Amino acid sequence: MKNPRSGHQLAHLHRKFEYQTKDYIYAIGSKYPDETSKKCEAYDVSKNRWVEIGDLNHARHYHSVTVLDNRYLYVIGGRDSLTEAPLETIERLDGFLGGPGALENQKWEIVPLINKDQQWSARDTLGSF
Repeated sequence: MKNPRSGHQLAHLHRKFEYQTKDYIYAIGSKYPDETSKKCEAYDVSKNRWVEIGDLNHARHYHSVTVLDNRYLYVIGGRDSLTEAPLETIERLDGFLGGPGALENQKWEIVPLINKDQQWSARDTLGSF
């Protein structure tokens, strides 16, 4: 990894292209209360190298991450790396954005929460707060 990390999460994404398959390991977030807490990196297994991708919108650690449809990475909840406040946000990254070698173009987006009754929060999905 290019950046030191603590309290981060890792996720594996297997991408299939017309002529090849590629595997990536994503390192997301950090507990360190500085600029690295938003940093994300992807490890290209076939090239044995780490690539920095788009930063998270919120500095976070102790969050959950999941992969959906072997395409989207979702980051849920966690704690703000600067204030330790619980986060109630969800961010998504499209792992298919760009072709092979286009990891640098990947960006995180905020997923709007639809919770009209205020019955739950993103933290409820973790059950650890």
